Amino acid sequence: MIFPGQDPLLSIHLASNYRDCLDRLKNILNREGCRILAEVPFHREIEREMGLHLRNYTVLVVWEPFQTYQGLLSERGAGLFLPFHFLVSDEGNSTLVAAMDLSFVARSASSLGVQLLLGNLQRKIRSVFSELYRRDASDSAACQRNDEPQLWAVHS
Repeated sequence: MIFPGQDPLLSIHLASNYRDCLDRLKNILNREGCRILAEVPFHREIEREMGLHLRNYTVLVVWEPFQTYQGLLSERGAGLFLPFHFLVSDEGNSTLVAAMDLSFVARSASSLGVQLLLGNLQRKIRSVFSELYRRDASDSAACQRNDEPQLWAVHS
């Protein structure tokens, strides 16, 4: 159950541009053992269906094979909670990356197997966010260093 004032999303704003964040997220997911089932560019779909222009807005539909297998062994209905999703949205000067906070769903799940599955997926999502943040901070620091004026010593 989601209470008033609680945000069901985990999100971070990154300084990197949309394309870099999306590519970085896909690489991290792959290294974390996740598989991308679909990449849905909603900005294109909205423009095609409704004629409205929206900034780049992509949802990745993701699953983690081992966690899926474990979850389905303990509870057949666990498949309803799989796959999980990541949103990458161009915010102009930053990029928003978001995912559903699965701890909200886990608290209301009656099955221990589903609770464990969602807890494991929540840890995976947080790990991916941590890696995205570290890389973004590292890239931002490198860009700042490259933007600093270079002082050249002239030896005679």
